[in-house]
Parts: sequence; structure tokens; C-alpha cells
Amino acid sequence: MTKPEAYIFDLDCTLVRTQSEFHAVAEVEVLKKYGISLTADSISERFSGVHTLEVFKELAPSHDPHKLLKNKWEIMYSMAAQKPIELLSFAEELVRELRNQNIPLAIASASPLEWIRTCLGKTGLESLFNGLASADEVAHGKPEPDVFLLAAKRLNVQPENCIAIDDGRAGAIAGVRANMKTFWLTQNSDIISGAIKISSLKELISNK
Repeated sequence: MTKPEAYIFDLDCTLVRTQSEFHAVAEVEVLKKYGISLTADSISERFSGVHTLEVFKELAPSHDPHKLLKNKWEIMYSMAAQKPIELLSFAEELVRELRNQNIPLAIASASPLEWIRTCLGKTGLESLFNGLASADEVAHGKPEPDVFLLAAKRLNVQPENCIAIDDGRAGAIAGVRANMKTFWLTQNSDIISGAIKISSLKELISNK
């Protein structure tokens, strides 16, 4: 790739601080109702970027995951109405720099489109993205590449000409499988073949 034609971002914990602050808290609350006790940190560590249906299937196999998922999103939207959704450090600077260069941007998230729009709307970034893609719209969630490929299609850009940015292990693997240049935003010491580790979005800003 000489110059990337598009950037595709994960949402939760890549652009906005919502994994531990919203997702994991809501999942803990739902599971607690069924006598399953876990911490928000343990859920985030194991399942960041994984569709919540898969989380509930693994953690509460004897219960209807769709019912638990519905309950989770009721809690999520209630929380979002009561407290702010915060951007990660350097997220706005990076996004605005890329848009100033007329580079198309998309979101590829395990979350529903409504949550993507909620987060972008509350952080003032909604108008800066050209395409949104949710794992709800594809056959397989991360670590399969489907949602990244859908995002690239909506931008009308070939996957190999896209850059993918994701904080989750599953998401980084998905970006690599989509044949995109993939940046893994993490403090993790592990290695994912084909993914470039960064510890801050600042590393992607040209005037850093």
C-alpha cells in the first residue's frame, strides 16, 4: 500500500471510552440477575470486540442469549442518557486530520448501528464518517473479517487499500483477515501476526 485510501475504525475502546464504562458494566448487571458473578474487568479482558451474543452464549449457556442481549441494551441506552460518552485521547485529532486530508472514514463495530450513531452523535463526530457497519449486518462477527469488509464496501474502497484500527484481539485479527493494514491499539504484550501494535492513537497523527 503506497497511501491508504480509507481508514476503518472499531468504535468501543478504540474511539470512545465505552467498553469498561458501559458494555462490561451492563453485562455484569445482566449476568448478576441470573446468579453469574463476574467483574467488568474480566469481561473486558476476555471479550473486548466480540459480539455480545457470543459473550452471553459462553457465560450463560443455559439462558436465552437474545433475551439477555435485549436487557443489556436497555441498560446501555439508559446509561448513555444519564452520563457522557467520552472520546479516547487523540481520537478527535486523528479523525479530523484524516478528514482534512479528504480520506474516507468508516466504523466497523460489534455494536448495533443505533449505538454507533449514539456514540458518534454524543461526541460530535457523526458528520465526519462516511460509512457505518455493524456486526449485526453480517454473517460472522469478529474475529472473522466480515464487518471490516462491509465497511470497505460501503466506502467503495478495496480492503487492501484500507487501514483498520481496533483495540480488541478479535478485531485486530479481523482486520488482518480482511487483508487490511491493521493497527492494534493495546497495552497487551502479546503478538498478533500481521497487526502493528500501537499504544496510543497519537502514533497515527502525522504532526505527533
